[in-house]
Amino acid sequence: KKKRWLTFPSAVRELVLDNSRSNEGKIEGLTEEFVNLEFLSLINVGLFSVSNLPRLEKLKKVMFCFI
Repeated sequence: KKKRWLTFPSAVRELVLDNSRSNEGKIEGLTEEFVNLEFLSLINVGLFSVSNLPRLEKLKKVMFCFI
């Protein structure tokens, strides 16, 4: 039996989206609900802009690569 974990955005402190697909160069689904997010990695996601990323007050480190 496969275990499934339910995680609320407010519980996430680190989020690694490396090698995920962007939608026309933008990340979707990352919202202001991630209030405790401290680390975000967006390497090799085809990102063109960070303009649609929400303001995350606790975010300390972001890793990204524009490709």
